[in-house]
Amino acid sequence: MSEQIIPIEPHVTTVVVHAHKHASLVCHDKPAILITGRGATGTTVKDLPEENSLHLEMFKEGVIHVPAEIQVVLQAIGGHCNINALPQGVAGDHIRGHFTVQKSGPVQVRHVSGHAKVRHVTGNLHLDHVGGHLKAGPCTGNVSTQHVGGHAELVEVLNGCHLPKVGGHAKLIQVGGEQRVGAGGHVRTRIGDPRPDLSYDLTAGGMLTCDLPSTANATIHMQGPAVGPHFNPTRTMGDGAAQIRLQAGGIITLTEDKFTGKGDNLKQGIRETVRAAKAMAQTKAQAVLNENNITPETTADLKEQFTEIAEEAVEVFKEISEEVQGKAKKTWEQGMVTRVTPRDTAPPSRAGQEAARATADEERKMILRMLAENKISVNEANDLLRALNA
Repeated sequence: MSEQIIPIEPHVTTVVVHAHKHASLVCHDKPAILITGRGATGTTVKDLPEENSLHLEMFKEGVIHVPAEIQVVLQAIGGHCNINALPQGVAGDHIRGHFTVQKSGPVQVRHVSGHAKVRHVTGNLHLDHVGGHLKAGPCTGNVSTQHVGGHAELVEVLNGCHLPKVGGHAKLIQVGGEQRVGAGGHVRTRIGDPRPDLSYDLTAGGMLTCDLPSTANATIHMQGPAVGPHFNPTRTMGDGAAQIRLQAGGIITLTEDKFTGKGDNLKQGIRETVRAAKAMAQTKAQAVLNENNITPETTADLKEQFTEIAEEAVEVFKEISEEVQGKAKKTWEQGMVTRVTPRDTAPPSRAGQEAARATADEERKMILRMLAENKISVNEANDLLRALNA
């Protein structure tokens, strides 16, 4: 394997890297820079004592090993970039491929053309632009990204997040501190301990689900075409000190008391969500009537528009059904333990459970298909779905 060893002068505190191909940077315990792989051949080195820096230009893909006390600056990376165990962190300008970080100090990069997957950051993570998906965490600081082209998922972020523009869905799992998120798709989050001195502002182009503990002290301001299962656009919990703003193009759902583990409460939550979807469809239908200045008796010419509205309501219900299906299955299986006795009735087999679910799913699809084709009204569809869930 080719390698090149570059001694570290006492004045050098920073290594600036310009790689034309893929590059990996890792930490090692030697007092020198070691380049391995194809990039070891032809790499140029420029020592700039006035800047306390060493500039490397690597023309082929390779691995750069740096001492733990050295700060790394990525001037430009022409391909993918992998970072592993850099305690001083990394700063950068442009990465044209994917960006992967595993154990690092603070990370600050201006532009990532591909996906960014960042794990175990000690300090803050700041990426101005990510062209693909962003998956980050754990992180002991905060995460901020001005633009994410794809989906964003944050896990175990200690000091909050700022994601004003996410093209796809956004999922926040165990994110402390403030949350400021704007996503074109769905948003799902939990605000564990809302504080009055922090900002909580979440916007979704699709549905928005926010989980709050029952002990939270917050005022929730909700704005959207339908808010379910709580139809009041403003809700106060505890003393209402913290301010939480939720805005969505679809249904907004608060889940602090929706899934309690009891079958009746779960069923009621599903019914309330269906009613919210129905209300949204009716609101859009009425808007079409008003814009065209016509009465319901003359809607034959607008059949195609009403079909699209009905299909949208169906899609909303499908998404919500998928969300609760896992919880419903778990609740049903737990309930069966106490409903049957081993002496009289054997637990249902996996095949039997799957067959029953398949039958129920087919019946739901038939109802939704009839609604989309205007063969039944929304009220009739709601009644059939309610009877099926009973």
